[in-house]
Order: sequence, then C-alpha cells, then structure tokens
Amino acid sequence: MVQLHRRYRDRVACISVSVDYSGLLDKPPEALRQQVLEILNAQHATLQNFLSATPDHVLYASLNLASVPAVFVYRPDGQLAKCFDNGSGEYGDEGFSYAKHVVPLVEQILTDASHAGSTEKEANAIDEHANHTGSH
Repeated sequence: MVQLHRRYRDRVACISVSVDYSGLLDKPPEALRQQVLEILNAQHATLQNFLSATPDHVLYASLNLASVPAVFVYRPDGQLAKCFDNGSGEYGDEGFSYAKHVVPLVEQILTDASHAGSTEKEANAIDEHANHTGSH
C-alpha cells in the first residue's frame, strides 16, 4: 500500500487501519500505537493510519472478513469496487497481491475516471459551443 500511495498520491487516497486490538481491557488500542508506528516508519509510510478501537473479531464480523490483510478499493463516486482478502481462497495459496490484483484494478478505475472526465469535458465544450452559435 505504501508503494501504491507513493505512485498515485495525487490521484488516490490511501489509508491504513490497524485492527490488532483484541478487546482486552488491560491492553487498550493506544498500547499498540508504538508498534504500529515502528512498522509504518520502517516502510517510510506517509499515508494516514488509524488504530481501530473496535475489537478485531467484531470488526471482522461487521466487514464480513475472515482475516487480514484486506484491501478495500473504492471508485471516485464512493462505491466499493472490490474488497481483496484471502478468506474465500479466490487468490490461491499465495493470496492476493498488490502487483497482481490491487494495482491493476486501481489503474483501470483511474483510466475509466479519466475517460469519463474527458467525455464530460467534451460534452460541456459541445454544449458551450452550441449555446454560443445558437444565440447569434
């Protein structure tokens, strides 16, 4: 995710969520902060990271996940394009990867959005031209 963020930082918002909190009262989410920061710093991550205060098993159930890692890719309109996880076995023994699965989908969404934006600009230009020529 760090590489994806670096590559597309002007076009894609990446966030990470640490879901390591197990719900134990003697180990609150804040107790995980230093461990998470060490991992992020080791990867030179500059994306936003959140510590979940929801116990992991509750979060997994609410998101219908068997385990982590999981990657949720959303379209520019906010609709979920795909949830990548390894719970269904869809990606074989190796699981999903950014290079094979996530990045190609993100690139396709960016291409589609770019084409949609071009089509919208062209339509606006045609409308603008028609408005000017029709008023003469």
